[in-house]
Amino acid sequence: MNKQAKLRSILLLDGVGAVISGIMHAWVLVYFEDNIGMPVPILRILGAIAFVFAIYSFSSAHWGGPKKALLLKGIAIANTLFCLASLILLVLYYPSLTKIGFGYFVLEIIVVMLLVRFELNQANA
Repeated sequence: MNKQAKLRSILLLDGVGAVISGIMHAWVLVYFEDNIGMPVPILRILGAIAFVFAIYSFSSAHWGGPKKALLLKGIAIANTLFCLASLILLVLYYPSLTKIGFGYFVLEIIVVMLLVRFELNQANA
């Protein structure tokens, strides 16, 4: 597989992950808000951001051309900022978060940051 095809696959993977994150935040976690402890408006905003990231990743995979490495770095930076925002929200809403809610957000941050590391490694390869 050539580099452009590999970068396209990574962007598609990121897009799928962003869709899953968007669904989790905007619908699933909202449904279980009492068991999570994060306010519904915050969950919906995080979901909307994830869907925007999905559009970016899918668009970059399809129309990115030779700039896919640069576009992959862009989504890696965006994902890092998303994790930073999630971390800030964890601190702000810590008193209301349940153990399940806290664990979910910590796990999500870990998974996304592992993805960021992989994306940056591949974009710079």
